Amino acid sequence: NFLAFTSICLVTATCYAFSLCVFTEPPETSIYPRNDVQLAVENTLICHVTGFFPPPVNVSWTKNNVVVTEGVSLSQYRPRSDGTFHVFSSLKITPEERDIYSCTVNHRALQDRGTEEKWTHRRIFYSDIKPVHL
Repeated sequence: NFLAFTSICLVTATCYAFSLCVFTEPPETSIYPRNDVQLAVENTLICHVTGFFPPPVNVSWTKNNVVVTEGVSLSQYRPRSDGTFHVFSSLKITPEERDIYSCTVNHRALQDRGTEEKWTHRRIFYSDIKPVHL
């Protein structure tokens, strides 16, 4: 039975000793604005990071591929009923046409790959719409 437990442990966790396993769950990430978006009007982008274990996660923001640190906040880690955690990071923005914002999340379960979510506000002009011929 001990060998069977060790095999299961190796599939679902990192084992440092035969009886010590550290389970990790990678985060899921979504990004959305707090309010309806209007160009040149202050708003807040929220990056929701959920389903990860153990804490911590590292959350960073970019605007048009430039790292942003001003106007960034991170909530406390909050436990979920399944034993994982979630956290919110927010960024104060004043969006302009074609701005691209991204929230990048790093966690030990991602093994240095990180995960990135992008958000952009782009108005659609009628000249952008191509006719469809049936």
